Amino acid sequence: MPPRENVAGVLRRALGVALVCALSAAMAAGPAAADEPTIGQLQAQQRRVAGLERLADAQAVGTRSAAHRLTALAQEAARSLQAYVTIRDEAFRARAEESAQRHVYDDARALAEQKHSDLGRFASSAYRNGGGAGELATIATLLDATSVTDMGRGAADLAWAGEQQSRTLDRAQMAEAQAATAAAAAAAAKERAEDAERRGRIAKDAADALVAAQQSLVAALAQQARTTKDAARQAAAEAARMVQARAVAAQRRAAAAQARQAALRRGEAVRFNAAAAGSGACQGGDISSYPNGEIPREMLCPLWGAEWQVLRADAAATFSAMSKAYAARFGRPICVTDSYRSLEMQIDVHRRKPTMTAEPGTSNHGWGTAVDLCDGIQAFGTVTYQWMQANAPRFGWFHPGWAEPGTSRPEPWHWEFGG
Repeated sequence: MPPRENVAGVLRRALGVALVCALSAAMAAGPAAADEPTIGQLQAQQRRVAGLERLADAQAVGTRSAAHRLTALAQEAARSLQAYVTIRDEAFRARAEESAQRHVYDDARALAEQKHSDLGRFASSAYRNGGGAGELATIATLLDATSVTDMGRGAADLAWAGEQQSRTLDRAQMAEAQAATAAAAAAAAKERAEDAERRGRIAKDAADALVAAQQSLVAALAQQARTTKDAARQAAAEAARMVQARAVAAQRRAAAAQARQAALRRGEAVRFNAAAAGSGACQGGDISSYPNGEIPREMLCPLWGAEWQVLRADAAATFSAMSKAYAARFGRPICVTDSYRSLEMQIDVHRRKPTMTAEPGTSNHGWGTAVDLCDGIQAFGTVTYQWMQANAPRFGWFHPGWAEPGTSRPEPWHWEFGG
């Protein structure tokens, strides 16, 4: 049986009601939660988002400008390549000309050597046929000459050689001149070929270097723009989470105010202390002598993120810690629809839902060690339900076997404290 309230207990209850009435107007809006961003923080984040977006837009413009420059340089490189091909072809033709002139030179030298040999035969014939001393001296001079041109200087003295010998000498002189011309032409062609290739390579290498440098610049600018854009998206997402956190906090404060008003209407002195919720400041009271559903609410502690809900002190502390971990993952506290139920509440719920609730006076809600949850946790297989499955046990909470899928009373929303 519950202990009977004495006069002091009645006075304490009345004092609690008066205190809540005095503070309810000031607390209706509720103080900002420790993790709730201020309006100044939100505005600063929004300014950061705008600044990042402007920077990203400017970087995108710079990237496009660099890309246009890259296109122009690529076209210039293409023209340089085409010019290089033209120069390379010119060099090829120059080499072909050099080769041809070398052949001409070789043929001319062979002809000159042949004519020189013919002159030797003429000298031999003149000696055998008794040529004069002057004739032999002239032929000796011709044969000892260093070039066919030198031979031509004594042509006037070769009257004895006759017309045939004169024609041979003329051909030798012509071959000598042709060989000299061919050699000079070959050397000039080689020089032109080498110069053309050198100029072509210089132009092509310079164009390639410009294109490579511009490609690196475009890639760097594009990466910089992407990094800034990613930062802007992350900052925008953070701003959205801050807006949502403020909205959730406002909803929590409104719900807490409604709960306080309802508690006052019921004449209950409720300990709603948002600053103490989940911080360990709430120690609750000794509830060992109270039956199920008859624990005074001032003996219980509020939950972080749902201060209008209360549980036994140790259950509230661990649930609040779990709710903070949940908020770190999803950006909001755990959504709670039901926590401690008084005996009157158990009777009312059982009357309305007889197949879904325990017999009044036996529910773990009446001990302040059970909660009913929302935000998707009320459905098996959701992301939030799976998070609870994976994380609740390390905080001392669990989903009871009788509420699992396939049982006669599956209740994904119902979780209990086992500490």
